[in-house]
Amino acid sequence: FSIAYTIIYILDANLKIVPIGVIGELYISGSGVSKGYINNPILTAERFVSTENSTCYKTGDLARWNAEGNIEYLGRADEQIKIRGYRIEPKEIEFLLESISSIEQAFVMAQGTDENKQLYAYIKGSGEISTTELKEILSTVLPNYMIPSHFISIDAFPYTTNGKIDHKALLNNETKPIEPYVAPSNSIEEKLVGIWAGILDLEENEISVESNFITLGGHSLNVIQMVNTINKEFGVQVKLGDIFNGKTIRQLSEVIEMKTWLETENDQNSKRKEIVL
Repeated sequence: FSIAYTIIYILDANLKIVPIGVIGELYISGSGVSKGYINNPILTAERFVSTENSTCYKTGDLARWNAEGNIEYLGRADEQIKIRGYRIEPKEIEFLLESISSIEQAFVMAQGTDENKQLYAYIKGSGEISTTELKEILSTVLPNYMIPSHFISIDAFPYTTNGKIDHKALLNNETKPIEPYVAPSNSIEEKLVGIWAGILDLEENEISVESNFITLGGHSLNVIQMVNTINKEFGVQVKLGDIFNGKTIRQLSEVIEMKTWLETENDQNSKRKEIVL
C-alpha cells in the first residue's frame, strides 16, 4: 500500500505479510524513512529492518487490513497481554464491544497474578445488556481465552494528563459489576465462595453464587484443584463432570448437598445390614 512514496506493510513475527483480517505489526518504508537514529545503534537495530530493496521502520503499532482495503489500528504491540500462554490484543476485544450499539466505550485490562490473571472489561453505557449476553456475543467471534471474566459498568473513564486511560485511577474508582451480585444463602455456598476466591485469587465479594467458574477465569488445572479441595472440605466424592454440570456455586451446592445425603443414606443402610446379620 503506497501513499506519497510511502509504503505500509503489516507483517507477522517472521516479517511475512499477513492475510486480510489477521493482526500484525505495522511497518513503514519509502523515501521518507531514515536509516536509523543518530548516535543510537541499539535503538536503530531494534526499530529499523533492512530488506533487499529498502529500510522499513517498525512502528510497534498493531493493525490489520479490513475487507475494504483500509487499515484498522488496534493499539500498541507492547500493550499485549499474556494469559495462560496466549497473547491477547485488548484493543481487539474493545473494538468488538464498542461495535455493540448500547456500548459507548470499552477498556480491557488484565488483573491478578500470573497463574490467575484474568481479563476485566470496563464498559461505559452498557444499557440493559447483561454479562451473559455480552459473553455470548463475543463467543461468536473470539476464542474462550479472549472473553473477559468480568464486565464492570463505569460512568466515566479517568484519564492521565497525556490523554490515556489512567489504569491506577480506574482500579480505585467506584465501579459496579454489570451482573448483579447474589450472596450465599447457606453454609455450603459460603464455603464454596471461599474456595473459589482462594483458587481464583479474587475477593469473596467479587463472586456471586450465580457466577460461572470458567468465565471467572477458571481453567482445567484449577478445576482439578477445586475438585480436590471440595472433596477434602465436604467429605464427598465430587468428580470433574459434576463441576461442569454444576457451573455456578448455587448449582454446585445442590450437587454437594445431594451427594452428602446419598452417602449418609448409604452409611445408614450399611449399618442396618450389619445389625440384621
